[in-house]
Amino acid sequence: MNPPGKRQPGRPKSSDHSPNLKDQILLHASRLFTEHGYEKISLDSIAEACGITKASVYYYFPNKAELYTMSIVALMGIIRKQTRRILELPGSLEKRLTQVVRVYLKNRHPDFETMMREVKPHVTAEQTALMRQSESGLHELLAETFRKAMEQGEIGEANPLFLSHAFTALLMIGGREPETSPFASREEAAEAIVAFFCSGARAKAAADDSESEA
Repeated sequence: MNPPGKRQPGRPKSSDHSPNLKDQILLHASRLFTEHGYEKISLDSIAEACGITKASVYYYFPNKAELYTMSIVALMGIIRKQTRRILELPGSLEKRLTQVVRVYLKNRHPDFETMMREVKPHVTAEQTALMRQSESGLHELLAETFRKAMEQGEIGEANPLFLSHAFTALLMIGGREPETSPFASREEAAEAIVAFFCSGARAKAAADDSESEA
């Protein structure tokens, strides 16, 4: 038993501790990991970015792999929440998707598959599954949006999960660095991506109508 008033080993000092400290660590960690990758970021650099001690990071996360996992899960949760808010707004599917792309490209998220390949040697199967599950939540949200658009006749019948993966794959093109991007600006990228995606979906709807009339 620890003497009264003596904090447990690894516990954040009172100056470090706040109700939101864990969330702050996750926020800074997700930014650093997505900008620089797993290998280049240490717990020391994350602690420095948060303005806390390394022991405070260890209090919440036992190792870098666990922090990486939970920071990606938290990041995907934020992306999913932002995306849901936009998709629930009134307006056409094309208008809402354009806004989704604008927000996504503004934050320049890296390719999820690239991140997973890099971190694979460092994380457990359970951690991998948790990150994959967080990604699935976003695809399920998009798929549900596409299902509703099919019911309303905005797009043709197709596998909604396929549409979700196709849409996010297009985002990766728009998110390329300026020197390798085919677009002059993020605004141009957003409009081109959604126009391309929706034109294909509408063409499918038109083809379905033609077949039904034949």
